[in-house]
Amino acid sequence: MAFLHRNKRKIDLGGASKRAQDKQKLIEQTAKEREKRSENRALNEKALRIQSVYRCKKAVKQQKIKERQEWITNYFSTLSSLVDQPFDKLQDSLFINSLRQFLYFYSPDAD
Repeated sequence: MAFLHRNKRKIDLGGASKRAQDKQKLIEQTAKEREKRSENRALNEKALRIQSVYRCKKAVKQQKIKERQEWITNYFSTLSSLVDQPFDKLQDSLFINSLRQFLYFYSPDAD
């Protein structure tokens, strides 16, 4: 009786090292992509921070302009009513309050 069953082992001589190289390339590529995403995230955070600071400074500037206009109208109306009166503690506190408000929006460059 002749057995026709052949028991040959299949040996892949190039596959193991190639798969290891592919795996290494995949790991490197994934690391590069992760680093790129991290850099993009950092750039986005920096841009948001810059935009936030800009919006805040713009809002403060607009508020100072508004406060200045209100102060001018209030100060001159109060000043005209106090001109004929003697200087006492009430006027002193009004003066200090007006000065405090003035120093809030005063800018040496603009004034």
